[in-house]
Amino acid sequence: MSDTVASISIEEAVRNSKSIAMDTNCVAYYLEDVRPWSSILEPVFEAALAGALELYVSTVVVSELLSFAHFESRARVGYDPELSLLATLQRHFEMVDVTERVARVAGRLRGTHLPGGKMSLKTPDCLIGATSLSDRHDVFLTNDEQLFHALSGINTIFLKDVALNWIADHFPSKVIESGASLTPGALKTALPAGVSAGSGLGLGAIMPESNIDWQDVLFTSFQVAGALNEPCAMCVLAASSAPDASIEEILFWHEGIERERPYRRIVRRVQEHLGMQAAAAYGPTTDEQPNGKCAYIFVHSSRAREELRQKEAEFLSKSEYQRNVDAWKKYLGPLRAFGALVGISPVRVFLCEGGEARQLKAAAGSDFVAIANNVFGPVGK
Repeated sequence: MSDTVASISIEEAVRNSKSIAMDTNCVAYYLEDVRPWSSILEPVFEAALAGALELYVSTVVVSELLSFAHFESRARVGYDPELSLLATLQRHFEMVDVTERVARVAGRLRGTHLPGGKMSLKTPDCLIGATSLSDRHDVFLTNDEQLFHALSGINTIFLKDVALNWIADHFPSKVIESGASLTPGALKTALPAGVSAGSGLGLGAIMPESNIDWQDVLFTSFQVAGALNEPCAMCVLAASSAPDASIEEILFWHEGIERERPYRRIVRRVQEHLGMQAAAAYGPTTDEQPNGKCAYIFVHSSRAREELRQKEAEFLSKSEYQRNVDAWKKYLGPLRAFGALVGISPVRVFLCEGGEARQLKAAAGSDFVAIANNVFGPVGK
């Protein structure tokens, strides 16, 4: 089995298969509408409902889903989640028992797939994979990377690999406002030459000259980001949303100063400036109390640079797939770090790449950040 891509696409699986089996995570994603996974799996379920193919799950999958359901409903006295969940599963899937043959195949799978010389696959995962191997299902869907690599006997689709294609298809083209982009013009001295600390001194905040507007800071940020040559973000706190509003404070962040200036503290500082309550590490801020102020976030990043960087000698020991994942994580790092501010009406977020700045759509940008966090996990992990 390749360590870079799924053996076939979802579209090919739907078009050419009569039997598709799923791992626990895939079923849970669809039932709980966890994107982008649920969107990716939608054609599979539509084809099954239309009678074009059959869906299968191991009874181990049923057991794992029931355990999650019981745990999540533990505080609901007198409520039994089994009837509802089993009815849903029976509507979509054929349930396959763990037989002696499946047990033998699972044991062989666990005992012979030894990355690093260690027996790292868990028995339940082996039983789930062995069910498809034994029953010769046309396709097996999983989001477990170890299980994906272990199953070479059937066509296996690794959902995270498919999700990377989804990410590439949607970003940035589908989250950017249509219309003209901004390109650096005549530069002013937007940042002070001497020491000029803003109120957020512990975060390295500075106060610009009084005759500077947000576009002046934007154009200067291209110079700063170009010199740094790393993904970074600049937050500009303005007195109002008027084009010529005075700039009260500027904050700068990149991964290299995360310990001294954690992005979460900068997010809170922006929320305080706007008179808003902090809600969560990710997602839109709630309990809005608009005070008429505004904030601009300039996200500087380059996908081309991060892909090129992953081709350097120090990274060549990683698989092509892992290099692709790491390039995307680095590229999206500043946007995901400040994702809690995307989608808030007093905040305008710009993606600065290739010498131009393009504004993100509020709703689409917020939605994309949430989905990217589902795919890549928490920022910094």
